[in-house]
Amino acid sequence: MRYQLREIIDNIYGKLTSKTRISRRFLKRMTQNRIENISGVLDLQINQSADFKKNYIYNSGNNTLIIGKDTVIRNSIIKFSGSNNVFSIGNLGLIRDAEIHLGDNGNVVSIGDRFDSGSGLTITSLEGAKISIGNDNMFSRNVIIRNSDGHSIINEFGERINMASDISIGDYNWFGEDVVCLKGANVGNNCVVGIRSMLTKGEYHDGLYVGIPAKKKKDKVKWNVNR
Repeated sequence: MRYQLREIIDNIYGKLTSKTRISRRFLKRMTQNRIENISGVLDLQINQSADFKKNYIYNSGNNTLIIGKDTVIRNSIIKFSGSNNVFSIGNLGLIRDAEIHLGDNGNVVSIGDRFDSGSGLTITSLEGAKISIGNDNMFSRNVIIRNSDGHSIINEFGERINMASDISIGDYNWFGEDVVCLKGANVGNNCVVGIRSMLTKGEYHDGLYVGIPAKKKKDKVKWNVNR
């Protein structure tokens, strides 16, 4: 079932009344999104100042989408397949041409304020694991964040050995183009991750990291958005 405009607005702000004030600009932006609700309830909590348009939202289950003040999300796919999943982004964020998938049940993907991503961002959260991204992070193009392998690897005793694991990314980190961040990565603050590097399970704090898997090359570095 595709949501109609009035259903979308009712979902965000409750049943409309004569006292409900919704800007025409917001209404125009919302009509430019395709939202398919296959089953369950999609709880949309979208700030009216958010520039949310030309996106495709797929929902199968009871899930929540939260978008903060003055955040821009365009030309992106957000897919919920399962229930009790939450995707949230804070204020003044920028996401474009991204693909975000929360599968299975109980996943949480949370992004803080002033998040800036280049095109081609991919975020995948499965098996009820979490992805937490703090404030003031900048991702270049084609960054991949995923907390599950997506398929099972079984040992000789018939036991699965590759369970999903949470990912935590702190504040003020810069990920270069084509960086991959995998399950179990714990990235602190003030990290620079070089082009095509891979962050695997482990600790990364306050330094320059490059390679596959990424290794610290310089300690106590700082970065600035200006050249």
